[in-house]
Parts: sequence; C-alpha cells; structure tokens
Amino acid sequence: MRPNNTLMVVARVKAVTPITSPAREKNPNLQVYVVFTDLEATKAALEAASHLARDLSARLVLLFAKVVLYPLPLEAPPVASAFTAGVLSQLAAEQEADVTARVYLGRDHDETIRRALGPGSLVVMGCRKRWWPNRTPHLARLLKQDGNEVILVGISRSQPACIGSVNIESTL
Repeated sequence: MRPNNTLMVVARVKAVTPITSPAREKNPNLQVYVVFTDLEATKAALEAASHLARDLSARLVLLFAKVVLYPLPLEAPPVASAFTAGVLSQLAAEQEADVTARVYLGRDHDETIRRALGPGSLVVMGCRKRWWPNRTPHLARLLKQDGNEVILVGISRSQPACIGSVNIESTL
C-alpha cells in the first residue's frame, strides 16, 4: 500500500451572498466539485457548475491540487499559500454562488485529486480543446473509473465555453 502523500489546506472563499429562498436551502450532503485545471478553463467550469449547483441546491467546492516535488517537504510548497489563496479568491469572487475552496498539497496531481474525491462525486472540469494531448481528459477518465460523474466544459479561442461530457451514465 502506498503512503498517503497528501495534505489538505481548506480555505473558505465567499463571493457575493447568493439570493436563495427559504424553500431552496443548500443540501449539505450534495456537492458539485470543480477541479482547477487552468485559469480560463476553471472560470468556464465554475460558471457551468454554479448553475448546476443552484439547480440541484448543492454546495460548490473548488479543488486545487498543488504539487510539491520530493526535494521539498510536503508542508512547504514552492508557491506561497497566500498567492494560491489570492487566485482562488479572485475566481470565487467572479461567481454568484458561494464557493468553498480546498487546496491539497501532494506529490502527484492526479492522485491528489482522486484521493480528495469519494466515489459517486459530481465533478466539473474545464478543458481546452487542443489537437495535442493534455492531462485533463486523462484525469476525467481516471475519475470516471473511480465511480464519479464527470462533466467536461470545453473552451476554445474562437467560441465561448460549451458543455461536453465523458460518457456520463447518471445514477441520480
């Protein structure tokens, strides 16, 4: 069994207070997760996920995996935590929904995200449409194999974000 090389740092980031009616309170057990991929793709994913979370009365959680290479201790990432918190706060401030940001420190990006999610999680990821391979579709396949529901939000230079999916078989 591999050691658990993951450390979680939780930062609650609150954007504008959402307008909710008493009849549509958030379900504390239902969460929509957004995995940070890159800045523009994550913005598109957060926008799509905020609509989804609002419709499902779910909480919106932004996951950020910060990779710490082996020469450094796991508790000492190369990028300052204040910088990461600033980027995540700016992303959350642009959303209408209440966003909880979770920063995980780990040795491997994909493994860190996989450990952060339990089976059956609803995950939204932003993905740039490129002709060369990137890691986002690979991570989406891994999360799907783990039993998660994965939605890819594709963006390109010529068009606004469009929502796609990776073989979603809904169990809801």
